[in-house]
Amino acid sequence: MPVTTVSAGNRFRSPEPGVPAAQTSCPSCGAVYVMGFQHICPSRVVNPGPAGLRNGLGSRQEVQAELDDIAAAMRGFHMKACDQILRECSAYSARLSELTVLLNRAEGTDRQYVRLRTQQVLIYLAEIERQWKTASRLLEVTRQEIQLSGGQV
Repeated sequence: MPVTTVSAGNRFRSPEPGVPAAQTSCPSCGAVYVMGFQHICPSRVVNPGPAGLRNGLGSRQEVQAELDDIAAAMRGFHMKACDQILRECSAYSARLSELTVLLNRAEGTDRQYVRLRTQQVLIYLAEIERQWKTASRLLEVTRQEIQLSGGQV
């Protein structure tokens, strides 16, 4: 598998044969990494706790940030096409369902996750379902309008 590097003009390009990739080191931990690729310094990683490590959830702050991103995406649904909303609803629904299961598993060992599941994830799942219904109805109305105007669907 060829190694790729990032450049200003082209995000991904193959390195020239025989030319080593530019490297730098992290000022905090001293780790050497290839320039242009993100380095996550271990000294800045938040300890997710035993539940986060075992279940792959990450820290409570990381889960909260992901939920905030989903909420921001839902706020922009009114500017998107119905078929795109349906695709995004499908993806977000799958991820929120996965989070529900993971948070439910983690609640037994780490109580900090209880409110995330009950007061946020389940509410977002219900909202995603409403958005799905709205977008699918709008898509059907558009299809019917095209059909009634004599166009082909």
